Amino acid sequence: MGDRKAVSLSDELYHLIRTIDAVRQLSERLGEASFEEGALLLSIASTLLVVKERMKLLDRAVRGSVDPFILWCAENDGTEPLEGDKDEGGGDVLLWSWSDGATVRRLRKQLKSAKRRLQKSRTT
Repeated sequence: MGDRKAVSLSDELYHLIRTIDAVRQLSERLGEASFEEGALLLSIASTLLVVKERMKLLDRAVRGSVDPFILWCAENDGTEPLEGDKDEGGGDVLLWSWSDGATVRRLRKQLKSAKRRLQKSRTT
């Protein structure tokens, strides 16, 4: 992973909010005769599932369980700070992708833990 990426938490949340707004608009269309009810309900359910899974992944990245790189996309790119973020003293929260060294350390730790669990399951 030569170039590290940063996920903008603000941008990620903004897109989740916009998706929820879209689902709300879809649900409002249920009363309109121009949409087929079954297809609309399926669209709502599947979109909500995507939002739920994205939020679970975001939670895991915030807690350090997964590399934020798997969340990165052009819409939430935080590699370049937004204009004014430095001047306002606050700004965005960035989730940086793990370095190669950090990835290796975490994988070794997980392997060690998995070996312990395997050994324990064999003795019980």
